[in-house]
Amino acid sequence: MQWEETTHIKSLVPGRHYTPGLICYQTSALRDKPCEHCAFKEAIEQGVIVRHTIRIDKVDFEVTATPVYATGGKEVIGGLLRFEDITEKLKIEQDLREAKDKAEESNRLKSAFLANMSHEIRTPLNAIVGFSDMICQIDDPADKQEYMKIIIANNELLLQLIDDILDLSKIEAGTMDFSYSVTDINELMGNICHQMEQKDHSPEVQISFIEKAPACVINTDRVRLSQVMINLMSNAMKFTERGSISIGYRISEAKDEIYFFCKDTGMGIAADKLELVFERFVKLNAFVKGTGLGLAICRVIVERLGGTIGVDSKEGEGACFWFRIPVIFVS
Repeated sequence: MQWEETTHIKSLVPGRHYTPGLICYQTSALRDKPCEHCAFKEAIEQGVIVRHTIRIDKVDFEVTATPVYATGGKEVIGGLLRFEDITEKLKIEQDLREAKDKAEESNRLKSAFLANMSHEIRTPLNAIVGFSDMICQIDDPADKQEYMKIIIANNELLLQLIDDILDLSKIEAGTMDFSYSVTDINELMGNICHQMEQKDHSPEVQISFIEKAPACVINTDRVRLSQVMINLMSNAMKFTERGSISIGYRISEAKDEIYFFCKDTGMGIAADKLELVFERFVKLNAFVKGTGLGLAICRVIVERLGGTIGVDSKEGEGACFWFRIPVIFVS
């Protein structure tokens, strides 16, 4: 075998020796016997151009073997073997396949979301209209009070649905606004805890603010930070029938970030579902009310704040949703 002067295989695959006159598998692959599928041999035996893909030391090559005919074009007297580095090409193809699969999955979930949305919006609307009409027709104060509670609960659900849809449109348009201001974290978390205690939830669930620093004042987007914590707590309330929902935060030793958490004693999340919880339009339980957007919105907000978000959970053992954000403390 004679290597072309223009070959770059030696530089692509360090440590190989290329001795003129040796067979290709002895030089390119350092083997003492032919490859299982030898393009060169197949091309000569079949009299056609043969292409194979091989990998040598983490470099992918397309091997093209072309038969060479004697004068007259009937007898194969040899062949040409060409190695082309296609590592980057294969990587691009793989990236394109993954992007295509992700886009198709996103479109499928979005279609399912839109199909489900009419039902999700109609349900609280029907409750609001129906019980409003019933209030006008009854005189019993106790019944009126009960109907008012139902109307208020469905009004909050409808507002949350609309807020999620509007936030989704802002995310997709890249127009979600952030406004930073001096924020007392203890005050913020205390207010959120009190607010969530007033919401309709199982009487067997205790909501508490369990871990904090003596003082913590930072410069952040108060509204968006509240939105994340409220979404995490609302999610915990949907899946926790008894036990507790606890929120809190810890300041890092370096004083450069805060770790927030929302821990519950609910039904937990199966291991194979953990990677899906922050995806858009994903509802792990179809029977639970909501858009399936809340946690995805949380992820976008946390990432825009420069942080990371995650969840630790085992099925049947509750869940702990957490996020870290870099902070600048205000004295």
